[in-house]
Amino acid sequence: MGMAARIVMSTGRPRMRIDGDLITLTQWLSPSFPVGAFAYSHGLEAAVSEGWIEDAPGLRSWLSQTLRHGTGRNDAIWLRLGAAADVDQLEALNAEALAFAPARSRRAEAERLGAAFA
Repeated sequence: MGMAARIVMSTGRPRMRIDGDLITLTQWLSPSFPVGAFAYSHGLEAAVSEGWIEDAPGLRSWLSQTLRHGTGRNDAIWLRLGAAADVDQLEALNAEALAFAPARSRRAEAERLGAAFA
């Protein structure tokens, strides 16, 4: 039995150049990203359940407050420090970030999410 001829199909569209940031974003939004077992949301579900957030402006306000004054601010600080750190600084930075976890469950979740992400 002979080999079949290779078939090449074209949509007629030019190939798109995809940069690394776009690839990272699509990986984060992928169903395979390890978020399924990680439910820490800074209390968003409770805020919706209690009626504190009922619409887009309410969500915008809640997110703004979380990022300015809540644990979302802390997460943003650690992410910024991690992004700017040299590779040899990351282990110490990780230990410091874990020391600031507000609860044992939050620390355990951060460790598991980090391990799954890595």
